[in-house]
Amino acid sequence: MIAKKLGVDQKFIEEYFIAGLIHDIGKVLINNFFPEEMNAILEASSKGDTPITDIERKVLTLTHEEIGIAIGKKWKFDNNLLYAVGRHHQPVTGGLAASFSMVVAIADTFVKTMKIGFSGNYTIEPISEEVWQALNFNEESAFDVLSSINDEIEKAVLFLK
Repeated sequence: MIAKKLGVDQKFIEEYFIAGLIHDIGKVLINNFFPEEMNAILEASSKGDTPITDIERKVLTLTHEEIGIAIGKKWKFDNNLLYAVGRHHQPVTGGLAASFSMVVAIADTFVKTMKIGFSGNYTIEPISEEVWQALNFNEESAFDVLSSINDEIEKAVLFLK
């Protein structure tokens, strides 16, 4: 929805959607292979005062973003998806694939704010002014996207039935 609002070419919209779906793929690996560490991360995250990537670094010495990049390289993701999985907490604002990290960061913030799903991350990290400016995305654009999010979720639920 954000990519559409930004006027992204229709042929790339699906790639943004996939980026949103897989951006936390590193958490899946942590959960499946390091369940005790994941429980510790979730416990610390539930206090809501520390970004999850800081907690992961303390518990595992690396983050779900770094694990996501490793998975993405192994599976030969293109740079757009690597940026989405590897830089959605601290988005890159320059370069060809940067918009993927920025759009996924905004979407992640929107869904956490609206309590749509739960990724184990209790901390809502603000989007930097640099990201908003790089995308030329303003408050009005954000409200337009947010005002139709429930309709889009309903469509997705109907599609998946």
